[in-house]
Amino acid sequence: WMFTPEYAQTTGPDSSIVFRYKSKEAYMVLSAPGGAEIEVWQDGVRVSNQGGADVQKGTLNVKEERLYKIITNPAPGEHTLELKIKNGTVQAFTFTFG
Repeated sequence: WMFTPEYAQTTGPDSSIVFRYKSKEAYMVLSAPGGAEIEVWQDGVRVSNQGGADVQKGTLNVKEERLYKIITNPAPGEHTLELKIKNGTVQAFTFTFG
C-alpha cells in the first residue's frame, strides 16, 4: 500500500484490507482506474446474504469512484471485514458505517 493524505492505494497484486468494526452496515468510498475485482469476507467467510447492494456472490466490482455498499447484516454486531483485491489498482478513501 501507498498512503497519501486523501487515500491509500494498492501497489501490487493480492493486497487486502482487514478491519474490525461494530455496526450493522459497512460502506466504503473506493476508486479503481481501469476497474478492480474485490472478494468480500466477513468473520473469515466469503459473504453471501450479508453482502451489501454492491456485492454480488461475494465479489465487489469497482468501476467508478463512489460510495460502495459492502455489508448489510440483519442486526448490529462486532465483525471482522476483509477485502481481498484480486486484480486492478484500488484507491481506498474512507469507511462509513450504519
